[in-house]
Amino acid sequence: MLKKTLLTCIILACSLNTALANNNYKIYKGEPSYHTRPIYKGEISAQQPPPSLVESKFPCRTFAITPGPYLGIDPSLVTVYNNTSSVFKGLEGTVFAGYALLSSNFYLAGEIFAQHGTQITDYRNNLNNNLNSTGLKTSWGAGLSILPGLVLADTILGYLRLGAIETHFDEAAYTAPGGQVGIGIEGSVSESWDVRAEYIFTWYKSINNLGSPRSDQYRLGVLYKFWG
Repeated sequence: MLKKTLLTCIILACSLNTALANNNYKIYKGEPSYHTRPIYKGEISAQQPPPSLVESKFPCRTFAITPGPYLGIDPSLVTVYNNTSSVFKGLEGTVFAGYALLSSNFYLAGEIFAQHGTQITDYRNNLNNNLNSTGLKTSWGAGLSILPGLVLADTILGYLRLGAIETHFDEAAYTAPGGQVGIGIEGSVSESWDVRAEYIFTWYKSINNLGSPRSDQYRLGVLYKFWG
């Protein structure tokens, strides 16, 4: 009788020990056996699978409007006109350098620029002797601007241009000062490169034989950010 009781206790003890050991190892469905390991006190029993190799090696990259110095170029189409209906159209190339500040979504930049143009058409109003027939052809100009703006999204900036310019009028042999206002939009296409599109209106003081010229300018350009 004593031998049967002892044998029964040994069998029960072995069975309990096997059950506890099996409960301390977890094998996930479809995973290799090396994921199996004991669960220690205080650990969460449901182990998370390792991150995907694609997620760890190829994270999603984003670009943004950033502060700092930049340099760029803007080809543009310009139309100069006055109160005598004389009109000059030309292509201009502008190089510019600036420095931008960014606070939350508010943007502020300062720019200096120089430009040079070539003629497309040059209409001179000589139908009436009381109206001058001097052409409005411009050759070069230079100036400075401030650009207040608002970051509309991480990669999109909307801004205004407020500035001053001096432009040389060839036939009048005169370099006239003027004021500028404009509106533009800029977008980041990489960590260091942005593209922009802009409209600028310029007005000049009265010039002998030219009246008070005005101009419309449409720009499409690219800029490089040194701290991008």
